[in-house]
Amino acid sequence: EKIQSGMLRMEQIEFDLPGLLHSVITMLRSGAVNKGLTLELQTDAELPLMLVGDPLRLTQVLINLIGNAIKFTDHGSVVLRVNTLVRTGSEAVTIQFEVEDTGIGIPVSEQNRIFQRFIQARSDTMRIYGGTGLGLAIVKLIVDLQQGVISLRSTEGKGSVFTVEIPFQMAMNVILPDISLP
Repeated sequence: EKIQSGMLRMEQIEFDLPGLLHSVITMLRSGAVNKGLTLELQTDAELPLMLVGDPLRLTQVLINLIGNAIKFTDHGSVVLRVNTLVRTGSEAVTIQFEVEDTGIGIPVSEQNRIFQRFIQARSDTMRIYGGTGLGLAIVKLIVDLQQGVISLRSTEGKGSVFTVEIPFQMAMNVILPDISLP
């Protein structure tokens, strides 16, 4: 309820990005497997290990987007792709999170309203799949509060891709493990 009252505060703490991604996938994998779906994580080789930001809010965004993708997909796959977009020296980085599914898709007429509060595409969808539609409004708010952007590409009957881009500070005092060979 903090979100509605405008009291939502973003933390700025160091966190392990790969660890966060793996825990989100692990948390949601059984839901995908139970529906006969594959849930994949794809990351680029440039992905920073440690970032400064709000790991709880990022986790909430990813769980909501991947959870929706699983809910609205009856066959095929859900993929979380994570890429490094912009790196400003050693201080800042923009990370792109893409959640792609092979689900029912969202009609063009609904796409520009999907992030508004209490809006869900088609009432028949709600009866079949359940849900209130509030999730995406909250996701957009959380992304906005992190100076990020969220967008959607969708083809009805083919699937959807939700893209979130969030700027983070790089963690400064990361000690890399010594990987020199004997």
